[in-house]
Amino acid sequence: MFKNVVTDIFFDLDHTLWDFEKNSSLTFEKILSEHNIDISLRDFLNVYVPTNLAYWKLYREEKITKDALRYQRLKTVFDQLGKDISDGVIHSLSNEYINHLSSYNHLFPRYR
Repeated sequence: MFKNVVTDIFFDLDHTLWDFEKNSSLTFEKILSEHNIDISLRDFLNVYVPTNLAYWKLYREEKITKDALRYQRLKTVFDQLGKDISDGVIHSLSNEYINHLSSYNHLFPRYR
């Protein structure tokens, strides 16, 4: 006889258990500071959040690649904020954001 045995459960942590906004904000605070980019985190996030959503929409619609999403969302934000940031720094920030994001593990209050 075969028994149904559950061996794995998969679910998306973002916006379920894991506080993506807080962890993302802390990651940007860290990497912007490390690169000595003089910009308030609040100003950055006020432009970044809607810009990021727009680029994710383009990605889901297969209008841009993942690499383009990661670069363009930051390039667009810095351009809108009037910050002249080199392509090399933008690529570094993009990579560091992905690398450091998972180092913050804040959960929504009901899951602490």
